[in-house]
Amino acid sequence: MQDNTSTRKSGLVAIAGRPNAGKSTLLNRILGSAVSIVTPKAQTTRERVLGILTEERGQIVFVDTPGIHAAKKGGFNEFMVSEAAEALEGPNLIWYLVDPDSAIEHEKAVIELLDRRADRRTPVWILLNKADLGRDVVPLGEKIRSLLVALGFDSVIVFIISGRRGRGVDELVKESWKLLPEGPFLFPDEEQISDRPLRFFVGKRSASSSS
Repeated sequence: MQDNTSTRKSGLVAIAGRPNAGKSTLLNRILGSAVSIVTPKAQTTRERVLGILTEERGQIVFVDTPGIHAAKKGGFNEFMVSEAAEALEGPNLIWYLVDPDSAIEHEKAVIELLDRRADRRTPVWILLNKADLGRDVVPLGEKIRSLLVALGFDSVIVFIISGRRGRGVDELVKESWKLLPEGPFLFPDEEQISDRPLRFFVGKRSASSSS
């Protein structure tokens, strides 16, 4: 058997966006397993969770971040935003999810965090999510794209997807593979789908259900 380890790809994709933009739903869809909590309640993902997609061609490590919002100084909300900020420090690609019910003024917290933290050479893909709801979010996506281009980001692309229904998700992942560099797996266990143990997710779901 030919050893193709050297041609495998490996990299980080940070998933950013406002609370309830659909980050966890998208990640679970891609991995085919509930590694991140999905709930109508805002700010359920309270710290960074890694989702790991391993295929013959390589490994993508997804960083599902807490929802980005304008947090007051001090307290837990500021901590959650700082968790999201750290995730934007060194990924190969940033997926920026946008909810169809959002507006440009609501997206300022995300754009400002990208402006402060993200490398301008890192591609930022704007994912207009929840396409199954039938809303026209293209104008909002173009406004966000224009702002990011004006800030100096080199590669900003707009995708229309539905994390819940799967629309456009396969194409999104396919295109993402093209940007990743060749390299060894970050997690050698090819069956591993998260950096967290099962009890972490059980505990989080229990807390979410009871609150």
